[in-house]
Amino acid sequence: FTSKGKMYRLGVNKIPEGTNASKGINIETLLTFENDETIQAVSSVSNENAPNVVFFTKNGLVKKTSTIEYSSMKKTTGIQAIKIKEGDELISVSFMGEENILMVTKNGNVIKIPTNDIKAIGRVTSGVKGINLKENDKVVAAFPVSHETAIITKNGKAKKVETEQFIIQCRGGRGVSGIKLDSDDYVVSALPIVLNESLLIIGKPNSICTASTEIPVQSKASAGVKIIERSIVNFVVKL
Repeated sequence: FTSKGKMYRLGVNKIPEGTNASKGINIETLLTFENDETIQAVSSVSNENAPNVVFFTKNGLVKKTSTIEYSSMKKTTGIQAIKIKEGDELISVSFMGEENILMVTKNGNVIKIPTNDIKAIGRVTSGVKGINLKENDKVVAAFPVSHETAIITKNGKAKKVETEQFIIQCRGGRGVSGIKLDSDDYVVSALPIVLNESLLIIGKPNSICTASTEIPVQSKASAGVKIIERSIVNFVVKL
């Protein structure tokens, strides 16, 4: 899913295998992008039977569209998937049913909203407001609810929160604080923890791989613990 709101589909077997030290290849050699088009979100389509594609944007919009609308796409040139408003950008996409969803912001606010309250609309539309953001805030992660949620900050702090601590709210609300942040810190990523998964925490200059079981479960009001030293965290993925 790209900055121009298009969706491309690529088989993993088309991507050359590399090592943790190799650079990889430019994705433009595998797909046909437009000028100035960049990747904004990537999602697995392993759940082929999921009835909906749900989109989340930086400015707090949510859009739900039937998966059927994307079934006849051209694999290399892509199709229009969502209309991106000026000043906004796509941050996450999930293939899902009617599960509740969690949206997490840079300043640590969290909202849990029911997906079944969001009407499915067409492909070339922008969606509706999922969270009402405060000034200088933005959504950094959004996904279907699981039992626990891991929250990781720029300064390398992390914690897991039991998702039951967040009550269901109507979409468009402010949400509640999900982590206590230092004045120079902010949330980089949040991920649903389903099993005993491992997290790859990519930082500068260092990165680490840690089991999710090594991250403590804390209340939504706590600050987390230091999980990576002397690095600025840029990105987190599940393995």
